[in-house]
Amino acid sequence: MKKIVRLKESDLTNIIKKVISEQHHSPSQELRMTINDLLDNDFRDIDPSEAAQVFEYFAKAMRGNEYRKKHNIGPISKDEVIKNFKKHKGGSF
Repeated sequence: MKKIVRLKESDLTNIIKKVISEQHHSPSQELRMTINDLLDNDFRDIDPSEAAQVFEYFAKAMRGNEYRKKHNIGPISKDEVIKNFKKHKGGSF
């Protein structure tokens, strides 16, 4: 015999949240979900071109981290940044 169960919207929302939280996601899936959540909620008013610039910066930073890890290079120090800036731009601090 079938049974009809009535749910409030809040009950259904809680069930869906629980199912989603119990699913196992890869780190990249988690990152995508987090970014989508941030863009949909916290940063919905940000200009798309500004968001694209942020993502480009993030991608460059991730590639740099991967390169340094692959070649066993530690984090770049402040002194190295200043030295490289002066070397390539001729700038001064």
